[in-house]
Amino acid sequence: MNITAIFASPRQNSASKAFGKYFLNRIAEKSTVQCNIDTFTLGDMQYGGCKACYLCQTEEELGVCKETDDLIEVFASLRKADILFMATPIYFGNLPSQLKAFTDRCKQFFMSTALGLGQISSLPSGKILVMLTTQQVYEVTKYEKLRKLLHYFFKQLGFTDFYFIGEDLLSIEFDLNEHKTFYNIIDNCIDTIINPADRL
Repeated sequence: MNITAIFASPRQNSASKAFGKYFLNRIAEKSTVQCNIDTFTLGDMQYGGCKACYLCQTEEELGVCKETDDLIEVFASLRKADILFMATPIYFGNLPSQLKAFTDRCKQFFMSTALGLGQISSLPSGKILVMLTTQQVYEVTKYEKLRKLLHYFFKQLGFTDFYFIGEDLLSIEFDLNEHKTFYNIIDNCIDTIINPADRL
């Protein structure tokens, strides 16, 4: 099982990264097949957002972003991944700029309708999206609009299974031991992923 794991928080010791590491450790422990995990911390990388040059939509450069920055490795990993795992905080009800730039650059995977191609995405279909979020409000449901948007976006890219799990944090000074219920939610999510029959 190939996993592309993205930590999107600009903070080194963030809650989303701590919970994300727990997810990756547990899925490696629970899986009956070997997990090959490529981990990327966006805050440590040098890259920019989409420049809307549309070269990735031309016949000569179809499906490949012309930018030669640190995201090249992430996209190479994503092409062969079975699971895209993103651990991120929520800022002002939306993605942090580091992750928004990544999702914008995923435009390269959309096949141009101008070329008359029959498929929408250049990515192999059947991938799984797991998004783990942390936020400083009581109601995770406040971010349902964002989740629906990401669900639609990645579905267009050929993703078929989606898992959105989140935890509320009332302070940046968090104690991981106080979130045992969320660890159980993470474990249940992993059990469903590695046991496809549970998704039926």
